[in-house]
Amino acid sequence: MSARTAGPELPVDLDRLALADLDGLIWGLLAAGVARASSPFHTPALATGVDGGADVRTVVLRHADRDGRSISCH
Repeated sequence: MSARTAGPELPVDLDRLALADLDGLIWGLLAAGVARASSPFHTPALATGVDGGADVRTVVLRHADRDGRSISCH
């Protein structure tokens, strides 16, 4: 799936989701975050561990590479 392809719409019925489909769902939601500013995945919160606590920042998702298993954000 291209990062510019619109991904699945939220909410997703997780009760009907097979575990084998989870990877595709996640990358689809990330692709939607890249393609649509209205997607909740467009501005995710990323956290890192710092001195026994957490440092959380809201970022803008710019690219999701399913094959390379990477994302880029600003």
